[in-house]
Amino acid sequence: MSGVAKTATAEEWKRFSIDLLTSVGMFAAEAEISVERMLDAELWNLDHDGLSNLPSAIVAGDSGDMDVRAQLQVLSETPAMVMVNGHQASGRLVASRAVDMILKKLPESGVVAIGIKNSQPLGSPSVYSAMLADAGYIGCCATNTGDSAVSTFGSSAVNFFGTNKMGWAYPVSDEELLVYSQGVHTNGGIAESFFPAETSQLSQAFATFSIATLAGPLQAGKYSVNKTKGANIEQTQHFLLAFDPERFGGKAKFQKELMTTIDKLEESGEPSLKMNLRKTTKCRVLPESITVNFSQQGWDVIARQVDKGRITSLVEA
Repeated sequence: MSGVAKTATAEEWKRFSIDLLTSVGMFAAEAEISVERMLDAELWNLDHDGLSNLPSAIVAGDSGDMDVRAQLQVLSETPAMVMVNGHQASGRLVASRAVDMILKKLPESGVVAIGIKNSQPLGSPSVYSAMLADAGYIGCCATNTGDSAVSTFGSSAVNFFGTNKMGWAYPVSDEELLVYSQGVHTNGGIAESFFPAETSQLSQAFATFSIATLAGPLQAGKYSVNKTKGANIEQTQHFLLAFDPERFGGKAKFQKELMTTIDKLEESGEPSLKMNLRKTTKCRVLPESITVNFSQQGWDVIARQVDKGRITSLVEA
């Protein structure tokens, strides 16, 4: 099926996308947070988890798979951790709230972990890792979707993994972040094309197993192989972790060592790390326009919602 490409300014995309999400019942302020995370994915060059996910958010809201008015519930909390029940809220909203909680706790504790159960997909975990690195911390985010779609350790026909991804981000300097992900997708691809966790390799399979553990049983959830009731019923779990490098060996020393190593790898002909550098928010230059590629089916979902919700059409650049 052919695709549909739409081009508009970031502000126009934001207005249009918020209108779409509020039309399925989200509060405007919470819709804005979810849309900002989609825009972050576009601007961090993680576009496969960006605005092209609007159709799935519309469907989830309409069907009730995503509770558009859900409130987060803190189940347990210490100075260095929080356990949250997302109650089927938007994964992008829940993870954004989790980042806010981490940023409040980190100055005191130095290390903070947050577990989230009963959530919806959050898109790219690297978006939330980058938010933490943007604030000067080492950030990690892992997610474990509610189904099993990828075969196990290269030998079994039984699917073991779902879409399990983990994103890391490091504050390289005041101007740059190092952002990368590893994990598996249901189509066999990899997240952000870096550090692939290919299930045909035992070592990489166990790396993905670790991701699934942090964003699964740790949250009283399940490994994907045991999620047999379907993605929407089984729900998605997330795990976020952040460190303050200043509280360990010192932020300046950490950044100097990291940048020196990145430069040495670049000089040796290995560009992988440098390819994953991103500008910090304060140094990032927004593009004049953003082009988003939708499947025809996905754009049809949006078009129907525009008519149904009497939404002002997207003004293309």
